[in-house]
Amino acid sequence: MALVKYENIQLRIDMELKRDFETLCSNLGTTCSQAVTLLADSCGTKDELPFDIVYNMNWKKSEEAQQERIAIRIEGDKKKRFSQFCNARGLSMSAVVKMFMLQCLEQGKLPL
Repeated sequence: MALVKYENIQLRIDMELKRDFETLCSNLGTTCSQAVTLLADSCGTKDELPFDIVYNMNWKKSEEAQQERIAIRIEGDKKKRFSQFCNARGLSMSAVVKMFMLQCLEQGKLPL
């Protein structure tokens, strides 16, 4: 049986976004890491985003916004497929994860 290699997706996000997303995930019976893993898996297997890209989303980008580093633990091959998916579209994994979090909060559910 082959051992599964895990890696981290690391990003910096607004503390309020992180807290709100963690609360939503908890209310939905999942964790932030599980939700992002579902996103990465969906992108890698379906070759499409499970939500529409919206560049004009209401998120704090000011210098005063408190940023926090988070690490999402994910299987190495899923991270690789997610990275390839994002790169092929000229997007960073960080930007896609942040857009995903915002879409989830806006809809009150995981759009998967």
